[in-house]
Amino acid sequence: MNPLERKNLSVRLADEIERAIRGGEWTGHLPGHRTLMQTYSVSATTCIAAIGHLETRGVISAGEPGKRRTILAKPRSASRALETLLMLHDMNAPSGGHSIAIRAYSAVWEEGGGRVVSQRVDFPRYQRPGRLMKEIVERHRADAIILQVATLPWIKAAMALCPAFLDGGEVSKINAAGVSYSMGSEIKRMAAMLYSLGHRRIAAPMELLPKSFEVSVRTRMSEVLGGSPGSAHIAALCPVFPEIVPAAWHGYWRKLFATVKPTAVIVSKDLYAHSLFGFCSRHGIAIPRDLSVVCLESPPSLEWCDPVPTRMRFPIKVAEGIFRKWLRGGCRQMPHTVVPLEYVPGETVAPPRG
Repeated sequence: MNPLERKNLSVRLADEIERAIRGGEWTGHLPGHRTLMQTYSVSATTCIAAIGHLETRGVISAGEPGKRRTILAKPRSASRALETLLMLHDMNAPSGGHSIAIRAYSAVWEEGGGRVVSQRVDFPRYQRPGRLMKEIVERHRADAIILQVATLPWIKAAMALCPAFLDGGEVSKINAAGVSYSMGSEIKRMAAMLYSLGHRRIAAPMELLPKSFEVSVRTRMSEVLGGSPGSAHIAALCPVFPEIVPAAWHGYWRKLFATVKPTAVIVSKDLYAHSLFGFCSRHGIAIPRDLSVVCLESPPSLEWCDPVPTRMRFPIKVAEGIFRKWLRGGCRQMPHTVVPLEYVPGETVAPPRG
């Protein structure tokens, strides 16, 4: 085999080894790094780094002294084409924006005559979902998986069983095929826009998310407003609203407005925008005169609001193109893509009063 290109060599080597595993060339246990050095004409350092990438992806087992790595990923059967796509998405507060993405991916898969099955999962509830993931895959006879906003244990469990495509989720800790946007970066972008208009009390409440998301949002907000990400001020502006039920959020808004008195709010989902609009209507808060609102989603339902929210739109066509590329490549491993959201002007942003 010709030597691999030298750019990002350990990642390229990991991709090449994974393709060999998926194609059935390596089975049972992965050869030692000396064998891999000779096979791919690379150094020991590159091999060890590539093996680390494969472990992170869930393709091989963790290392044990004196033992070879067990191959966890199963080879694709050459006897039949990929037929069934399993779509796993969070059962908590499904949003209009996520539904649009699900429909787009499903349509692309079905163009080739494939079958799509969908199942909602409570991702945060399971820290060791391997057995459950295996049961779901076997029940549906899934050949590939899309995980939407999944946690890291679920991502690793899925990648150990089938080719996986990630639509959001804990993607910063694993380089897997898929597409997402950075919530922290987009909140910073919108907070900076609101700050330039004169807003200083900008709230960005979050649902219960992995700690890395929470830290990212608070860090980006502190970069705009000043202060420490761990300060009580930033924590109050970026609270966690853990219970994803309408009645609970009505109470959360009441507490937020009583303590922080925000002049602007950034919400991540259309459902939360509707909840906020209802709260403001009930309590005589005029939008945008008294409160500016930005939503990080842009499903058609928001166009029915009066005033129409200023919002951000996920680039579905770009995501669809990345998904098509993954399919054309036989659902093999490819780098994860982080995309910026598209700004959609609305009627809910104005300078603060006074």
